[in-house]
Amino acid sequence: MAYITYTAAREIIGGHTYGNPYSLVFTMQQLDFPRSVDKVVKRSLSGKSVSTLRHYDKKWVVKTDFIHSSVLTSAGWHEILASTVNSEVVVFDPDSDVPGTPVTPRNCYVEGDAYPVREGDSAYFSITFNLVETGYAYI
Repeated sequence: MAYITYTAAREIIGGHTYGNPYSLVFTMQQLDFPRSVDKVVKRSLSGKSVSTLRHYDKKWVVKTDFIHSSVLTSAGWHEILASTVNSEVVVFDPDSDVPGTPVTPRNCYVEGDAYPVREGDSAYFSITFNLVETGYAYI
């Protein structure tokens, strides 16, 4: 199980207030750790290489377990997806299922577009989203 804490900003659901933090606890089907490295490698005439690291991103690719269509709205999934479209910072903890009791919390922002995808011909969806850790990217 994991949790993500965000600040409500768009598509606010009933009982939530703009600007307040809320957490979603969820199970994951998949958790990948790709990285993004931007470096320049120069090779001299003698064959020796020198590398200059320009940028390094630590990323997380998260795919939720199956979510019933009725839970997408009531649990706040539409709200979190809408509230993070402008790279707003969220707290993601892949190792804790109790918000406020962090194990390995990470400040991240959602990169790219995340949206629910229907699983076959059912009422269940999964959501895949990419997170980039903040404060980690530049060296």
